[in-house]
Amino acid sequence: LGLADRGGPADRERAALMIVLYWMTPDPFTVTAEQSLFEVWGLLRDNEIRRLPVVKDEDQLVGLIGRADLYRFASRDAVRGPAEGVREILETITVGEVMSRDPTTCEVSEHLELVSERMRKIKVGAFPVLSRGHLVGIISETDLLRALGELAGVASGAVRITLRVPTESDAERTFEIVDLCRRHSLVLSSVLTHQILEDSATMTTLRVRGDRVDDFVQALWKAGFNVVDRA
Repeated sequence: LGLADRGGPADRERAALMIVLYWMTPDPFTVTAEQSLFEVWGLLRDNEIRRLPVVKDEDQLVGLIGRADLYRFASRDAVRGPAEGVREILETITVGEVMSRDPTTCEVSEHLELVSERMRKIKVGAFPVLSRGHLVGIISETDLLRALGELAGVASGAVRITLRVPTESDAERTFEIVDLCRRHSLVLSSVLTHQILEDSATMTTLRVRGDRVDDFVQALWKAGFNVVDRA
């Protein structure tokens, strides 16, 4: 899978493609190891970003540098302030002296849930994204949160309904929910589930669109579902 696959119908279907390619920030701002921290400061400030991949030969990743690296040499207030407050300090230090070398990366074709789990375990805020060994993007916690919101249908205008479903009847009851949606001519925008281990139950959150949502909720109650929330 390469960048040529991005755009057109594939872009319109990205909600069904939980891979890095469709959610990363492509062609990120970069710096080289020879540039000064003052140049880094300018790029971070002017573009309101937190970190920059460090490259050689345009797209060969050699490191990563971010705001936290600047705080080693100047206070947070100074870094957030005017150029005069940091120029003298940061102009004398190069990126190569400070950057994190060999940062953890991910591939464009990796799935979001695996990337987010790795990010959580390693406790970093972003991964540079590679395709065939070349830097093509960066994916951050913000991108993953945006993906979660879009995949859950937050901006779709659909009604959110949360149900408590006993774990032992999970699969059977899911089919029943889908059938009830069909009977009430509703569009099922998304389904998210989360197991509650101590209760041997699953929280199922639906987003549905249509004119008969109230009737659908009543039908859920009549079918024995515990409707926890509707919004």
